[in-house]
Formats: sequence, structure tokens, C-alpha cells
Amino acid sequence: MDSQKFKLHFLYFLIFIFTFTGCTDGDISPHSNRHIVLRVGFVTEEKFQQRFANLIEQEFPNYRVEIVPMKDVIRYQQSIIDWIKSKQVDLLYIPSSNYQELIDANILRDLELYMDRGDFLKDSVLPSVMELDRAYGGGKVYGLPTNFYSEAIAYNQDLFERMNIPFLTDGMTWPELFYTMQRFEKGLSVHMASPFHLLTQMGQSEQIQMMNTADQMTLNSPTWETLWKVVTDAARNGGIHFDEENQNPFITGDRAAALISYDEYKILEQSKPSFKWSLVSMPTGITGQTSSIIADGYWSIPVSSNNPEDAWKMIAFFMSGKVAKWGYRSDYGFSTLKQEISLNPDDEDQLEAFYKDHPQIPLSLTWSSFLPDLVNNVFTKIVTNESSVEDGLQQLQQQAEIEVKRKQ
Repeated sequence: MDSQKFKLHFLYFLIFIFTFTGCTDGDISPHSNRHIVLRVGFVTEEKFQQRFANLIEQEFPNYRVEIVPMKDVIRYQQSIIDWIKSKQVDLLYIPSSNYQELIDANILRDLELYMDRGDFLKDSVLPSVMELDRAYGGGKVYGLPTNFYSEAIAYNQDLFERMNIPFLTDGMTWPELFYTMQRFEKGLSVHMASPFHLLTQMGQSEQIQMMNTADQMTLNSPTWETLWKVVTDAARNGGIHFDEENQNPFITGDRAAALISYDEYKILEQSKPSFKWSLVSMPTGITGQTSSIIADGYWSIPVSSNNPEDAWKMIAFFMSGKVAKWGYRSDYGFSTLKQEISLNPDDEDQLEAFYKDHPQIPLSLTWSSFLPDLVNNVFTKIVTNESSVEDGLQQLQQQAEIEVKRKQ
């Protein structure tokens, strides 16, 4: 009996020894980091949960992520700089429109130190996306984007061949595009709210705007006159059509070409038109660069972060193929990873039209509420031959100056 008790006690002793040594060995217990708390600035908690929640729980089961909503920033009720200073977050998702402001304020960490630990990011992110990122940071990287939006020109190859018109090419100027479109009875489809929005986009490519931050009109220039002339000529001659957003005449073969966004590409991709079609990059201005590439947002680490190492681990995960596959063709744009731009390898060459050109930082555009209606009214008068381009721009300049004085 005593012998049996001895054996039993010895067995308990061995279990204790093995358990103790198992917990103090070089391996880290899977629950050793269970108390890591990461405060993340994001638009809303609901949107974060929709986009990442399941992935975060799987990848970081020992982290507790506290979402700090940025709704006051989105609603312009608080500056993003004041918001960061008051919230003490470890990681935040910065809207593209605020990225430059935070870089200039020196409150974001340079991520190069973290990126140098491995080449996976430098080798996997689209070069044009990184080029735009470094343009914001003066050569440095202060944030990383998981997704981006862009635009391209889709065209009906069968129709071009039938009419013996050379295919569109990358790097065309706006005049070259519209001169070509006027050779068709039903040329380019544009899903934009009005001519004002198209002209604004054309000005972006030339790095010019209609109204500056001081509410001064800046239309009195040869470049604007050229752009107005080519687009009003095209509208008058059938080279351009402002189609309703819920209409897709290009897909049905009723337009020779279409200016398409990321969302419109998804529709085109799923529709599988009966004709051959292809894509070319957006027209460029005198710089040869594009303003069409825009990041959905940038993951950044504030200088004030209490947990930068774990914040970086999460950024690296957000930039992984696993997350890109999870969000494939979501509402957030194309993946910034080369290998995840398309699930179909046959589409990869064609999709280069969305990102192949060298990017430039888009102008931060501001305008008074009265401007779109003024521009659209003058545009209509020029197209219907009630006014010349020169007279129309002079009239627009005068009307806008009157409205500005009325506001003061």
C-alpha cells in the first residue's frame, strides 16, 4: 500500500515538473500577450468591424483592439491634428485628404525603419503607389495604403477596327482623346454629375484650378481656354456624352469609349460585353503625370504612440495578401499589392492602365457653392453656339467675381 502511495506521489511530482518546465521553456505561452491593448483611430467602429474584425480576431487573438471613432474629423468638427493630440492612439487610418497635413505637422513616424526589416513590402506594393506615397513625404514613407482608386479609358476595339480608326493609346492628352472621340457618332461616355466636374478633373491633370483658396477665379489662362475649347467642341459634335450613372451605354455597344472608375470597372468586368474591349490610361497634362491614383487611406503610426512595435505588426498584416484576398473587389478600391490586383492573370496587363503612369499629388480643390451652376450654364451656351469660348470664360470670370463680392 505504501509502495502504491509512493508511486502515486512520484507521478504527481513528475506531472508538476513537466508542467513547470513546459511553462518556463524558451517557447512563449500563447496567452502571454493577452493584455496587449492597441488603440486604433478609424472612421467608425462599425466600419472597422465590417472590414477587418474577423481577420484581426484570427491573427491577433491576444490583442484587444480599441477603436477610437474619427467621426468628428470626418464631419469637420475637429481638426485631425487636435484629434490626434487629444485621443492618444497607437495606430490610425488617415484619409488621403489629411495625409499631407499630418506629414507637414511632424506628428507621424517615418516607417522606413520598420520597412527595412524585410523586403516584402518594397517588393510587393505597386511602384506608382509607393511613388505617390513618397511624393507626399518628400521621399519618406509616413503611412501605407492597402487600397487605391483610379480611372482609365475603356474602348470598343471592334468598333474602332470597323471604322478603321487607330486604337487609343496610353499617355494621350485631353485634346488628342477628344479629337479621336469626335470621329464617332456616339463617342465617349462620361458618368459625371456635370461638365463642371469633368473640367475640374481635366484641370487636375494640368495642375490648374478654376478658383483658388482666396475665392479668386483663375480661368483667364491659355491652358483653360484650350481645355474648354476641346471639351465643348466634343460635346457639340457627339464626341462626349454625360450619361446617367445608372446607364451603361458602353457595355451595350452604344458608345465607342467610356471614362471609367474603379466601381465602373467592376461592373464592366462582371458584364462581359459581347465585343472586344481594352483599357488605356487617363490623359495626362504637360507633366506627363496622372492625378487619377488616389489611396483609400494611409495606415500610420503617430509619434505619440505608446505601442509602435505592435502597431507596425498590425500594419504589416493589413498589407498582407491574406487581407487583400479578403477585401478583393470591395468598396475600398484595388489592392495596392502587385499579386492581388486581379485574381485572373489574363487581366493583369490590361489593368496596368489604372496605375502604370507616374502619379502626382492631386490639387486640394476648393470652390464656392455657386461655381458649378455658373460653369454649367456657360458650358451650355458655348455648346449651343450662343457664346464663344473666349466670351464665355470672360463672362464666367465676371459673374464669379460678382458672386464672391456678394458673399463678403
